[in-house]
Amino acid sequence: MKLFVHFLLFFSISGIVSQESYANETLIETRSAFEISKSLLSPELAKVIPMLKKREFDYVEKYYVDLIQAYENDPINEAELRLAIDYFSQSGQELHSALDDYLLLYEFREEDSYVAHLLRGIILFHKGWNVRGAKYRSQTKEEKLEEMKEHFELALADFDKAILLYPKDVFARFFKIGILKNYKKRKHELDKAYSDALEANPLSYLIRAAYLDTLSPRWGGSFEKMKEYVISSGELGIKNPKLATLVTRFYDHNAEYYWVNKEYEKSVELRIDAAIYSEGFFKAAQYHTLGAIFFEQGKYPESIAAYNMAIEIRPTRLRTIARKLDVEDYVRKLKKNGRYIKDISSLLEDFNI
Repeated sequence: MKLFVHFLLFFSISGIVSQESYANETLIETRSAFEISKSLLSPELAKVIPMLKKREFDYVEKYYVDLIQAYENDPINEAELRLAIDYFSQSGQELHSALDDYLLLYEFREEDSYVAHLLRGIILFHKGWNVRGAKYRSQTKEEKLEEMKEHFELALADFDKAILLYPKDVFARFFKIGILKNYKKRKHELDKAYSDALEANPLSYLIRAAYLDTLSPRWGGSFEKMKEYVISSGELGIKNPKLATLVTRFYDHNAEYYWVNKEYEKSVELRIDAAIYSEGFFKAAQYHTLGAIFFEQGKYPESIAAYNMAIEIRPTRLRTIARKLDVEDYVRKLKKNGRYIKDISSLLEDFNI
């Protein structure tokens, strides 16, 4: 009960318990996750993929170039450009040929495009991870690893080209780190991508969070190495307060430990702390995980609230939106069949279901 009150109290204070983001919208269950995602974005960002499909490449180029310029002027604020790139990451798997045409056009003009190489590299990056899956290397079939490598090598070529065109880049190097951590023999390349990115932006939360992940036991590191890195990065927290939140990565690891050992209450408490005190997409990931956990426990209002929080932070993640729709649909079916207990049913009125 204490955990339940803690969770709902936080959402009440934050003002995001209800689905106010969807006010005056078409009934959410009638729309796809992509349509819902698009409705939550700025009009300018929402137009990026339609314009790319129409081969209106100059719009896409200008949109991202303007964001990059804004990021240069305010290097602590990575959120807007990160979201714009993530929208493409989550929605752009079918756009590879459009980006090929994008680059051909610039080649015809005797120019080249940092933006097009970055975006095509991101598509290939996600293709590689989608093929590999989320399992540990020892649990992944060799043919999947080989296919992953093919996509990754093509992505690295695009990222290297992007960096050549824009030496102050941070984002291509961020994705390079995400690829190179899969290869023990290429750690020198990973370290170079990291050091070059920090040279471009010493206060980058994005790069430091990505590098911290490479120090985790999963990728051959240790909690001790992570701790040392968090302390050294935290010393820069005066200049960028987001860096002080890197410590929440330990909450996540400890939550996983307790979950595996069936100490679910401790696991959920740590996960809530990680969600409350962390930053950016990592924060959204914690809420997404909480949504799944609460659903498994039959705590449907909490599940929906957690997914809402994740969507508020990262409206570009289609998987989170789709999962929330699944939970809402499941609850409706329970209510229709009279299998939903009264006290939870009344509480659901707060969620406009």
